[in-house]
This record gives sequence, C-alpha cells and structure tokens, in this order.
Amino acid sequence: MRSLDISDEERKLILDHPERARQLSPVVYAQVLSGYRKGFRLVFIILACLAAFAFVTAFFLMQQRTLDRPDDKKLKEEGKEFIAQLKGKKEAAPKGELPDAPEKRAKEHSESSNV
Repeated sequence: MRSLDISDEERKLILDHPERARQLSPVVYAQVLSGYRKGFRLVFIILACLAAFAFVTAFFLMQQRTLDRPDDKKLKEEGKEFIAQLKGKKEAAPKGELPDAPEKRAKEHSESSNV
C-alpha cells in the first residue's frame, strides 16, 4: 500500500475499515482489493497446510483401540439366556401380569450379595 497515491491517514483508515476503499478512485480501489486478495490467499494457504499437517500427525500418532473385549462372548451368552428366561416367564405368566422386571431381579441379586 506504500506505492499507492494516498495519505497515511487514508491508509490507516483503509486497513482498519476496508469498506472505505470503495470511496477511492477505481484504479486505487483495484490495487487495494488486489492487495487484500493476496494477503488473504497467503493466510488461507498457510492455515490449510497447517490443518493438513495436524490431520496427518493426529492420524498416525493417535492410539488405535479395538472394540473387542475378552469377556464379550460370555456376556452375549448370558444376555441370550436372560432373554430366553424372560420369554419363558412371559408365556407362563397369567394374562395381564408381567414377569419380574430386570431391575427388580438386579436389586434382589445385589441385596442377597450384600448380606
């Protein structure tokens, strides 16, 4: 902006309030706009490269965790047995009554283990 034919006050005003550049002559306005475009392009390229570097770094340095658990098969079998028991109780229960709720069974189990 030093090469432009404007005063220091105008230069400061344009830097603080870019919309003021519209009041300048078309030739000066085109140069100011070009300067802003180059500046924003440089900032964009630097930040895009930084974001890409951060992504690649995080991708390779992030610790990988599996979703497998050692007791997973056992828990699945227990769950299937529990559901089969519920279905059996539901079929055996008189109409209108529901079998024991899982929360009630869990509460009874915790009370008996605390004794």
